[in-house]
Amino acid sequence: KKVRISTKSRLPFCRSEGAKRPGGLTNVENIIPVVSGKGGVGKSTVSVNLAFALEKLGARVGLLDADIHGPSLPFLITPAEAKIKISSDKPGNLISPILHENVKCLSFGYVDGESGGHETAVMRGPMLSKVMTQLLTQSDWGELDYLVVDMPPGTGDIPITLSQNVSVTGAVVVTTPHRLSFPDVAKAIEMLASMKVPVFAVVENMGNFVCSHGTVYRPFGRGHLDLLEKNYGIKEKFSLSLSEEISKSNESRKPFVLCHKSAKDSQVYFSIAKSLIKKCLKIPHEPKKQLPSVKYDKKSNLLMLTVIGQNYAKLYEIDPKELRRRDPKTGAEVPGKCPAESSTVRKVNSVGNFGVGVEWSDGFRADIFPFETLLAIAQETEKK
Repeated sequence: KKVRISTKSRLPFCRSEGAKRPGGLTNVENIIPVVSGKGGVGKSTVSVNLAFALEKLGARVGLLDADIHGPSLPFLITPAEAKIKISSDKPGNLISPILHENVKCLSFGYVDGESGGHETAVMRGPMLSKVMTQLLTQSDWGELDYLVVDMPPGTGDIPITLSQNVSVTGAVVVTTPHRLSFPDVAKAIEMLASMKVPVFAVVENMGNFVCSHGTVYRPFGRGHLDLLEKNYGIKEKFSLSLSEEISKSNESRKPFVLCHKSAKDSQVYFSIAKSLIKKCLKIPHEPKKQLPSVKYDKKSNLLMLTVIGQNYAKLYEIDPKELRRRDPKTGAEVPGKCPAESSTVRKVNSVGNFGVGVEWSDGFRADIFPFETLLAIAQETEKK
């Protein structure tokens, strides 16, 4: 008798540093947002195919469509049952993601299972962020190696909320070769840098077109991948073609990597996934960077900023009123901006891996101060 044994091995994934996450994200190892500076660059297509490529490599994967105004996931996959439910066997009324081809999927487009993603979401910024946070943290993701988050285009409320409120491992940025894409992708990269989110890879979508005779055309130009590497030090660069097969896969709502496994563009998606895995595996072995801590000492009425490096630790004292006089982004003094003498700090709120927000006794609530800005203010005032 012949016995056939089939096994599926899983790569040893490691939780990224500081990845203690709230609610349903407790057992999620890595959160990977896929971002772009503008719409229409194929970010959702990249997100879907990246998620399913990771799953085919043996990872436990989740996929969240975080675009509330224009959810794309219902138009890119066809799960057997496309309606959100509540987990009845778990405490906390967590949302149950939809399982499709072993990937846990969730989108605001599935809130109304009968709408097929056509339900209109008329919301302003704060409500958008609240809904996205609910889908992210109040869903039963279970144990995942990767949660791929398809972000809405631009640098608005939702990307900032995600980066500030949960520990994001690293991002994938999607662009096109067209010169109009460069300023927008640069803004997206700079936003991620301000949030201390590393860019793991840049994906140039629609980089070329191969005609039936095999001739390669570049309808949108030579692209700007080399310039992005030069300006931002991003070495992991990938290019996908303008492909009729990818378009047909989207129309049939089947991930391209599942129905065209041997195609050149599928191999690019698997290369992106493998590069992502390597980046995440390196994180636990890299020198640890401890985030600064900020506390308010009522007795002295001073903010205590503690900065810890590999071979040093330093405590800075900041007069809170200095923050009322300063621009939160640049740290520069703003003429005429002066707090009431009786105003004191009521609360200091830590905002993820980004910085702190300060609430005052007179009701004033300043914008968030990045740690870098706080350190610059502390060093400047220390010299006076």
